[in-house]
Order: sequence, then structure tokens, then C-alpha cells
Amino acid sequence: MKIPTKFKAVNLEWSVVDMPQEIADNNSAWGITYYDNARIEIRVDLNTSQREHTIFHELLHVIFNALGRDDLNKDEALLDAISGVQHQIEQTKRGNLHGKK
Repeated sequence: MKIPTKFKAVNLEWSVVDMPQEIADNNSAWGITYYDNARIEIRVDLNTSQREHTIFHELLHVIFNALGRDDLNKDEALLDAISGVQHQIEQTKRGNLHGKK
């Protein structure tokens, strides 16, 4: 799956960029969503599968924030579960039924 560098959602044009190393060094998160400037940062030291999972996770932050559902937006376990399923569906679309690509 090609991770987009730009996409449109909730009437904003979002950018997806590599997380600066100094932020990654001081943060355990795989990705960060910045609502004020419509930007998602993803760690560069992740493997392809982890980066794909992370973009789905961060997109859920965008969606729940737009819906005003801070209760769901703060539930990282829920976001990880949903993004994991989304990632599995994407892998299946590519013919990878066992998540090894």
C-alpha cells in the first residue's frame, strides 16, 4: 500500500510526513496527528507494515476529531484494534491473507 503524502478529509487538505528524528527519539508513538495544521507525522524507523497500520490509526484520529468524539479519539486501544482490522483488509485486497507482506 502506498501511504499518501496528501489527502483531503473534513474539508482540509492533510499532509503526511516523516516524523522528525528528535521527536521520534523522545516519543514512543508511531504517529502523531496535528489538527491545527492538518498534518500527520509517521516514524521513519518503522517497517512497511507498521507504517501502514499507523496511517490507518492516525486517520481514525482525524475522523473522530471531526465528529467531536474525543471519548473515542482518546481510546488508543480501540483505535489500534480498528486500524488493525483496516490494515488486514488492505493486505487481503493485495492477496496477502496471512499478513506477511
